[in-house]
This record gives sequence, C-alpha cells and structure tokens, in this order.
Amino acid sequence: MNKILTSCTIAALLAAAGPVVAQDNWPAGAVTLVVPYNPGGTTDNMVRIIAAKMEETLGSSVVVTNTSGGGGVVGMSAALQAAPDGQTVGLYITNTLVSMVTGGAPFTMDEIQPACMFGDAVLTITGIGGDNALADLAALVEVDGASIGIERGTLSQFAGLQFNEQAGGHINVVHAGDGPARNAAVMGGHITALITPTAGVIQQHEAGQLKILAVLSEERLSVAPDLPTAREQGFDVTLTQSNGFMFPAGTPQEAVDGFCDALEAIAVDPDFVTEMEALNVDVRFMRGEAYEDYMSGLLNDLEALTEAAGDGN
Repeated sequence: MNKILTSCTIAALLAAAGPVVAQDNWPAGAVTLVVPYNPGGTTDNMVRIIAAKMEETLGSSVVVTNTSGGGGVVGMSAALQAAPDGQTVGLYITNTLVSMVTGGAPFTMDEIQPACMFGDAVLTITGIGGDNALADLAALVEVDGASIGIERGTLSQFAGLQFNEQAGGHINVVHAGDGPARNAAVMGGHITALITPTAGVIQQHEAGQLKILAVLSEERLSVAPDLPTAREQGFDVTLTQSNGFMFPAGTPQEAVDGFCDALEAIAVDPDFVTEMEALNVDVRFMRGEAYEDYMSGLLNDLEALTEAAGDGN
C-alpha cells in the first residue's frame, strides 16, 4: 500500500484513525532505533519524540541508541548490519544517499529495505545578521569573493554546488565543518554564508545574529511564512532533508508493515505535528513503493548533480 500524507490532511485523517495493533509476531521484544549522530541535535530529538509515541502505540519498549561517526555512516552501517528480524531500525535520510554518491558509504541500495518517511527538514542559505546583513541572495552573489560554507558528505554540499551553478560559478563553496562550526564561521566573518537546516539557525535568525536569506523549499514554510524561498529570488535550488526509517534487507514484511502502521498513526497526531513544527520539520508520511521510488529518485538527482559538477568529493 502506497501512501503519502502531508500535515494538510491531518485533521481529516485523525477522525478515522484508530489505535494501532501490532502485527502478530512483531515486535518480539524491544525495538531499537539507531540515530547516526550525537545526542541532543535536531535529528536525535526527532527520533526520541517518535520513540516515546511509538512505545505508547505498540505497547512495547522502543530504545534510541546513538552511534555517531563518519558523517552518519557509522550508525547507518551498524543498523544495516543488524539481524534482519525487525527489531533494529535505522534512520534513512537524504544524507544516507549522499554518503553513497560521494563514496563514503560501505553499503549500497541493495542492502537497504526502505520502511517509511515522516517529514522534511528544509535547508537554508543563511548570512550574517545585524547591520552587516545582506538583503537577499542577489546581494550574496555580488559580494566580491563570496564564500558559502557546507559540510562535506552531507546534503549541504550538493545544495552549495547547485546554488553556485545557479549563481554562475561566482561562489566559493568551502567545507566549514558541522552546523555550529559553520554558524560561528559566518558570525566571525570567515565565510559569507552557510547552508544548514532551518532548525540550526532559526534562533540566531530571530535574535538578529544571523539572517536566513532563503529557504530551499518549493514553497514558503507554514511555520515561518516570512522567509523567502530561493526560487522566488530567481535561484532554482530546492533541496530538503527527508527523514525516514530503514531496515536491513531481508527483514520480514510483517515487521516493516507493523512499524509503518505505528508511524502512520503517530503522523496524524496533532501533538506530534506541533512537536515537529517546533523543530522546523514538516510532517509528511510516505511508505511502500512510493517511498522507495522517492528515495531512488533523490539518489538519481544527486548522482546527476555530482556528474554535472564533475566532483562528488
């Protein structure tokens, strides 16, 4: 069954949603959700919210483990190397695909059994705030020697390449570390702008320390409608971080279905939607062939962008 669910349909679906009943033979004990990043970040917070709600839905223990390293590759690999019994679930995000395209992943699509997706985290192009703030993306392109900070091996790298192509190759795309390091580099005047998810800069944007010049979504965000898109400024850059889950290949379909049934019920919970919005995540549920095709399409897009840029590293 292929389903796509956006937050716009939540009110209608909630009325029809009943309690989820676990599959007959799943779960057979505690379910482990592997987060490939350190505790305390936006990704970790998202998964912990889901774990708490899934425990209520399944009536079974759901444990979050953090296995960081290699830009997420270590944790992703650990999840895929687990026994395919449905008890270990990995985070399947756009950066999973990035790691494969850039050659950093020791796994392939054949080792992944896509499960379901729960939402998108939109990337931003963000510059310095305050008196020195740039007006828009056009002003960024006009800066002599403009540089934009990305983290190599993540979606920000590809967003940087895509924006630079749209800007006529006038931007220096530089590896500037993780989100906090990039924020500090912009505020310290070491780089002109950075690319990072909304959640990583929204507080500093509201405080005037940074200024979000554009969100890289097709439309303005419902949670931040004042932020312009890159597209409406004449730059066709639309890359978002999709967030979902995967099992090791060979996992029984009963386990995958049971997990996705539970996640689908959570996705129509208004409290969950509110908690995700606080993290600047737009709830969007997808499962089955639709999700598999969606992620395969993203992989193809990333491969094409890498080929066009002539450098996936």
